Amino acid sequence: MSGLFQKLLDTYRYALAQGDSRTADWFFMDSFVPTAIIMGAYVVFIVIGLQVMKNRTPWKLRPVLVPYNLFLVVLSVYLCHQIFHSAIESKYNIICQGVEKTSHPRVFRMASLMWWFHISKILELMDTVFLILRKKNSQVTFLHCYHHFTMVCNTWLSVKYAPGGQNFFIALLNSFVHVIMYSYYGLAALGPHMQKHLWWKRHLTHLQLIQFFAMSAHILSGVINDCGYPIWYGTMQLCYVISLIILFTNFYMKAYLQDYRKSAALANGQIDKKSKQHLNGKID
Repeated sequence: MSGLFQKLLDTYRYALAQGDSRTADWFFMDSFVPTAIIMGAYVVFIVIGLQVMKNRTPWKLRPVLVPYNLFLVVLSVYLCHQIFHSAIESKYNIICQGVEKTSHPRVFRMASLMWWFHISKILELMDTVFLILRKKNSQVTFLHCYHHFTMVCNTWLSVKYAPGGQNFFIALLNSFVHVIMYSYYGLAALGPHMQKHLWWKRHLTHLQLIQFFAMSAHILSGVINDCGYPIWYGTMQLCYVISLIILFTNFYMKAYLQDYRKSAALANGQIDKKSKQHLNGKID
């Protein structure tokens, strides 16, 4: 048993040593342990939190939710703007961009933006915490938890092994989508009177699916062209994004298409009933 543990430890140390030396000493980047602790605490909170809140009154968190969502909107706008301009400044290739290995300030700028993108994913774990405290258990789905959990792990890997290059497109597109998404959440947190203005909720899922298809095409381009972007990581990213496409498509079909079919069936039933009454002479 001790021999197996030593082999696993040696493998872990070897994997860490293969990371990008420029980000090795950054906060959270010298080891995966802090991130693993955060993710472990996230899972534990979900399990225990759901049980603890089961027979308790939901927390009213509007004073917290509004500034929280506003902060994430501002952070996403900043990341989207900075990543876009950094990519333009570095003359990134939209088809396939390898990870630059120089110590030029513009290269460090992109790497630091990837790190901040990773930090944003850690902050977004609070989405789940707030849902559980508000007893919005129907929204604490496998998709929700899987997405939040894996995004933290995925972005850690990106900063550790590929801080820039082809990764810029994922961070750019995701930050743009989150500007819209957290704007919606922030408006919804203002109260029920905002619901009439939030008719575009279902289009958020459309936008997320478009995002994932665009990401998968971009990642595939990097894997096929082999321009200096780690192929092993690109392949892993492609598999991950495909899993999100499958899960979000399943969610969309259940949340919207089934409701649409039920509504259509109900409408047809009402029409048939009225038609029958009309034929019986009960309706003029």
